Amino acid sequence: MDDKNLEDMQDPIASQMVKISSRLQERVVEEFSPIVGAKEDLRGKLLFEGLIHKVDVSSYPQVGSMAAVDGARIQEKLYAGDFLVALATLANALRTPEKYEAENLLWADIMQHVDGTDRVSQTAMGSGEVHLLSRANHEVRIMDGSFVTPLIMLREGLFMKSHKIQAASAQILEERRSAESLSYLIDKAHDGLVSIAKSDSATYFARDFDEKFGLRFPISDRFLATQILQPGEIFEPRVLRELEKQTVDVPKGNDKNVIKQAALLQVEYERLGKMAKQGLIYTTYYRPVIIGNPEAVSGKNVIRIEFVVREEDAKNVVEIAKRYAGILNSDMMGPYMLEPYCQHLVDRQAKSISETAKMFKNQMIAKLPSEQAAAYRELLMRGYRT
Repeated sequence: MDDKNLEDMQDPIASQMVKISSRLQERVVEEFSPIVGAKEDLRGKLLFEGLIHKVDVSSYPQVGSMAAVDGARIQEKLYAGDFLVALATLANALRTPEKYEAENLLWADIMQHVDGTDRVSQTAMGSGEVHLLSRANHEVRIMDGSFVTPLIMLREGLFMKSHKIQAASAQILEERRSAESLSYLIDKAHDGLVSIAKSDSATYFARDFDEKFGLRFPISDRFLATQILQPGEIFEPRVLRELEKQTVDVPKGNDKNVIKQAALLQVEYERLGKMAKQGLIYTTYYRPVIIGNPEAVSGKNVIRIEFVVREEDAKNVVEIAKRYAGILNSDMMGPYMLEPYCQHLVDRQAKSISETAKMFKNQMIAKLPSEQAAAYRELLMRGYRT
């Protein structure tokens, strides 16, 4: 169907969109021509400066075990209150031996309507992810998102206005010994812990390249990497100094456990900030190759990798980054996979929480004593329209 036929359609919205489309086509060229025109120039300068490195995937043997951890949460608003469920789950890579079992950590509660109940489920999800990562003894452990992600999830509930939300969050942190798990995770971070963000809007590399070469790319690092990197290439890792600023202030109120948990987290946040200040936490982007057929046309996807090195290994950061890229690539079996298979699998496992939540709620309702059912069942069954 051509534009003239589309304009003659009875649908007035579709007709207007057709008329607008020609103007949008001009805007595409106007907005993105600087990127198209400058990317080859920038790629040439990055290669000349040694800021793009080639990863020989075949030179990095597959590790004996690899796993990814992810989480999900649900807040269902009922008439009587908020039904909260949080799940943290671990999935193994394709070639990980069966002795490494998948693990799940489930939490659920129901609370009266208070501003910030979602922060309680967020605390439960974040503490569960940190717990599973600290317990996993795989050679490579993949954290979903960024290293800063669990820090945000663990602390936010402690700073809500509601003292009830603060206390509930602190109780979860205490019961799961989250500060201790985080401490152990930081201790072992240099030994196989990597963070992969499936989506991000960071502009660290774009700003760095602009300062160094004067080529303005008003775009995200992820898009920049898809335009510049070829399959099997990685950017020179940059220090992730932005983590220096992570802090936990003293929460308002006088709940001793809330203050205690905040203080315990602050100790670990300061340790992580010190590592960032020392230049031991790095980030980079890598464009994978297709396993078994490196000459095939790969997708444009890239993965953002964050990792930690020992102080004595900082001089070998490029080789360490290339090794992680090669290991992660070994679990990416198709041209359009956005992450290693185990991270894809754990994401699907986490999303199963919606069905789990339905089962939880039905069980809760079914187990109400008969004398209470009439008073409470209707309030628990009905939610708000969205």
